[in-house]
Amino acid sequence: MEWRRKRLQLVGPNNWVELVAPVAGDSLFFGGTVGLTPNNDLPANQAFHITFNPGAGAFTISGNEIDLSNTGITNNSANPQTISAPIENVGANRFHNTATADLIYTGQVKGNRINKEGPFALWLQGTADNSNLGLNLTNGTVILAKEVGSNVRALGGGILVNTNGTLRINGPSTDQIQFAQKVTLNGGVFQVAHTNGLVSASFEEIGALTGTNPTSIVENGLPNSTNTLILGGGFGGRRGIYGGIMRDGAGVLNFSIQRHNNSFICNGTHTYSGTTTVLVNNDSGTSRLILNGTHVGGGAYTLSANSATRAAVLGGTGTISATVANFNAYSFLSPGGTLASDSDNSAFSDTTGILTFSNAVNLNATTATLEVQLNGTTPGSGYDQVLIAGTGSFANNNANLKLTLGFTPATGDKFTLVKVQGTDPANNVGLFATLNGVPTDLSQGAIFVDPGTGKQLRISYRAEGSTFDAGEGLGNDIMLEVVAPAGAQNLTWRGNGADNAWDILTTANWWNGTSLVTFTNGDFVTLDDTGSNNVPINVTTDVIPATFLFDATKDYVLAGPGKFTGTVILTKTNTGTLTLLTDNDNLGTAAIQQGKIRVGSNGFTGTLSGTVTINPNGTLEHSRADDVTLNTPLAGSGSFLHTGDGALILAANSTFSGRTTNSGGLLQLGTGFDAMGSINGDVHVGPTNVLRYLYAANPTILNT
Repeated sequence: MEWRRKRLQLVGPNNWVELVAPVAGDSLFFGGTVGLTPNNDLPANQAFHITFNPGAGAFTISGNEIDLSNTGITNNSANPQTISAPIENVGANRFHNTATADLIYTGQVKGNRINKEGPFALWLQGTADNSNLGLNLTNGTVILAKEVGSNVRALGGGILVNTNGTLRINGPSTDQIQFAQKVTLNGGVFQVAHTNGLVSASFEEIGALTGTNPTSIVENGLPNSTNTLILGGGFGGRRGIYGGIMRDGAGVLNFSIQRHNNSFICNGTHTYSGTTTVLVNNDSGTSRLILNGTHVGGGAYTLSANSATRAAVLGGTGTISATVANFNAYSFLSPGGTLASDSDNSAFSDTTGILTFSNAVNLNATTATLEVQLNGTTPGSGYDQVLIAGTGSFANNNANLKLTLGFTPATGDKFTLVKVQGTDPANNVGLFATLNGVPTDLSQGAIFVDPGTGKQLRISYRAEGSTFDAGEGLGNDIMLEVVAPAGAQNLTWRGNGADNAWDILTTANWWNGTSLVTFTNGDFVTLDDTGSNNVPINVTTDVIPATFLFDATKDYVLAGPGKFTGTVILTKTNTGTLTLLTDNDNLGTAAIQQGKIRVGSNGFTGTLSGTVTINPNGTLEHSRADDVTLNTPLAGSGSFLHTGDGALILAANSTFSGRTTNSGGLLQLGTGFDAMGSINGDVHVGPTNVLRYLYAANPTILNT
């Protein structure tokens, strides 16, 4: 039906050429240059299609809600057309076609998505909230320009921008897009161009940015302004893989990942000159930027979190030439890494890679971490490496070195963790002070034990090429080398099937490969399926094996008046169970790779000391009839069981993230004297069992 302009109400039949009032499903055509401010007084819930004819003046339609059907709204005139009445896309996405001039919507638009076509702009303005409105942008520009106000969004649903489309944020409000929404770019342009960015730095926060098209562009479209795009809005678990370009455009663009448990991959080539930040300041979890592309130029990279339950991570296999990369509290420099998909909560995989920097890299805090995975001997494909190129440097303020060995390296294998350009020692400053969060001597040439495998390695800060120690001033790479542990014989348990005594220089119960011999402190010992286990191994005195490897499918029990003492590297592999009834006080490490270590047998003896790591296929069971305070921190992601009748009190903060199960007496986290005694991961408590949190200060509860 065609507008006749007799009166300014749509309901009257004399206002239409056809001399009848519109009914649902009609197509309404507006033309001419008079009667340009009609009021929609048609009944609600009637859907129409609206077209502005060629030659039509600049209309402004107000009044009742306009429900759209069929093809939606089309502007075929040379004048911009304004609709201040509310609009609803009824039943499905509706087309909004700016064929020859702009469309301006100042009222609320709701329902499904706008399918935007036509080369001109569609403006979403006013003070009404478009809380659930999505967008498919095929052609032209959509400009988000809602006025300042709480919860006044131009778009509140999913957003897709295709090759010929530009999505421009142009309003003063910093929440033009509802902050949990994902923007997908399929070759289009996304301009963060808040007008208040002219007087101070402004931002737009969205849930995620995704799209693999390499021609997609994110930029600041407003001259003389500074605008920031923030990813991570919502409630955590956001994921995105973006393959396009990020650049300044007309102004300065900053980029930030915030909140918790958010991971984003940036491929492509980026040239924005603003800052890049990964900040985790609320809830618990890890947020990470995986940069696989290239960032040419750019301001400072800054990573930080504000508690031990949060982590800010920079990874990837790309090249970063930012002025500086600062790793502050609870931040991680972790080369490599990938996502299974860009779907929210998709799995992160810690793949290896080489991450390159062309300027300064600073591990500024003791809680900053260089995280390295060693799966082979080739940098990139086999293990993680940080490459400092150009005029770059590496500075380390007593930071943490986190190692994960995914294979068994051979003695003499070398790993250049940080490769620094040139040989100038001024370009590699400082030492690591902790290994996997545990204070460890990591000075030049120091030998230490990997807690996960029991392998001994040494560290150099002046390596060069394949040379472990090139000498002062002649090398500046950081290298690890696997070394043979200092000790004596390699012995395998045989026993005698009678008293099965483990003593020193007395009973020949050990096989050295050719004959039965006695044990001496410092020997490397193995328990496998060839030894006697019909009665417990009787540890008659304090013993100090250099390493103790349990590699059996059958079970063994260690009992007796003796114990492990000194420094002992204990590694548990294979499916058998090792039960410890000895009260050990040794230093060193215990790594449970497979099977179970049981501490106690619901009696009054049995202790596991040192640093304990429970790997995914391993189980630690604590079974004592008396009350025990465990001061040993636990790490890893396997299984931890409390089965004894006595109370088990965890006094140390543990990074263990697997499942803890209480089917025994009281399991208590904390001693009541401080805020220590936390453990990560799930805690499962049986129907008749008790879990108690007891702290003297405000703790962070990490469990579900």
